[in-house]
Amino acid sequence: MEIRRYFILLSWNASVKIMLVFFLFIVGVSCQSNSDASPIIATSGDVNLTHNSFKQLYGESFDAKNIRHSTFVSRWVNEQTLTQYAANQLSPEEKNFEKEMQDYHNSLIKHAWEQKIIEKQLDTSISKSEILDYYKSNTDNFELKENIVRARYVKVEKSHPQLNKFKYWIQYKDSSRKDQFLELVDKHRAFAVLNDSIWQPLEELKSLVPIKLYNDEHFLNNYRYTEAPDGDYLWIVYFVQHRLKDNVSPVNLVSDKIRNIILNKRKLTILQEFKEKALAEAKKEGEIKLYIELE
Repeated sequence: MEIRRYFILLSWNASVKIMLVFFLFIVGVSCQSNSDASPIIATSGDVNLTHNSFKQLYGESFDAKNIRHSTFVSRWVNEQTLTQYAANQLSPEEKNFEKEMQDYHNSLIKHAWEQKIIEKQLDTSISKSEILDYYKSNTDNFELKENIVRARYVKVEKSHPQLNKFKYWIQYKDSSRKDQFLELVDKHRAFAVLNDSIWQPLEELKSLVPIKLYNDEHFLNNYRYTEAPDGDYLWIVYFVQHRLKDNVSPVNLVSDKIRNIILNKRKLTILQEFKEKALAEAKKEGEIKLYIELE
């Protein structure tokens, strides 16, 4: 619940953009087209779509042979026609949205003000210690939904004269043996993925390497090494570390999520402080007057 609460600010910006585009599409053309003296492209009822109004919304001159332009006109005609039809079916009271429009206008003003505050006041630098502290305090929020692994693997011909060396050296546990394995890979130009500091879902690895495990949890708890034949080649896989589902995710796997949570908490704190300050100043300057007693 806590994670979802802090993503409200992120989703709001996208919602505002979508609503603005829709508003411009329906209202913008309708308000401008009838007074526009440029050539008419289409008419719906008493509303015209002209070359100039099309250019203002679409950003380029109208071309009837352009499929995108034709699609736009069809959409415009449909939307205008349905809007006018709907308006004719409603009473003046039913289609009076002045309050909703005023509320929406007020929301846009407050949103623009909040964005301006955040841009000026938000400190986006987050230390590793902050991420770790939040992680330790909220481990219940980072439960794994699937098995994850850190692994290295190499693909070698089954008939390769150094096959046994590949099998042995891939299981390195110190830097000197790692260097020897890297030399072996480079010398024979073998395909290998050795970035074993990265966590990945086991199912993702299995989609890349044709390993077949009878029981994933049993294998990960008891083995680290496996092989998978692939035609004339052999995949050799070594699991450095694993973590089973229903356990806690490693901190580096959820660090980006934690970073976003911390940033949104900061945003909420900044906005709350500025709102309280604005209200206090308004009361001090006598801009707020109450003519009734509030409980």
